[in-house]
Order: sequence, then C-alpha cells, then structure tokens
Amino acid sequence: VSYDQLRPGMIVVYLNQDGRRVAHRLLRQEERGWRAQGLNNAEPDAELVTAQNLLGMVYVSLANESGSGAAGLAQ
Repeated sequence: VSYDQLRPGMIVVYLNQDGRRVAHRLLRQEERGWRAQGLNNAEPDAELVTAQNLLGMVYVSLANESGSGAAGLAQ
C-alpha cells in the first residue's frame, strides 16, 4: 500500500524512532503525517506515521484460543 492510499481505520505497520515495528490503527491525517493509536492504548501515539516510516498495511490477523497468532502485512 502506498502512503497516498491510507485512510482512517486502516491498521498499518510503521517503524518507530527506536527502530521497532508498530502495528496501530490510523485515526486521522494531520499536516505532517497520520495520527495512529493502538487498540489497547488509551492515548494516540506521539509519533506520526509518515511516508518515510510506513512499512505496510495489516490485511489479516488470526488468533487461536491461546491468544497467539499471526498477521499478514501488505507492503
């Protein structure tokens, strides 16, 4: 998925300032990037999703009874 195709509600994966992959839902587009928030987080991320740190979009997430699972990433 390209940065220009992003829309509110999409779950994306981006590289944060610490070099870690983060999978969070997009809330809204702001002047300098997209504001995202984790599903279990009370507050939105301080860091924005940008064209430079975007890795892709989560297109499927599967879990089993133990709570572990796998996710698919579209780049």
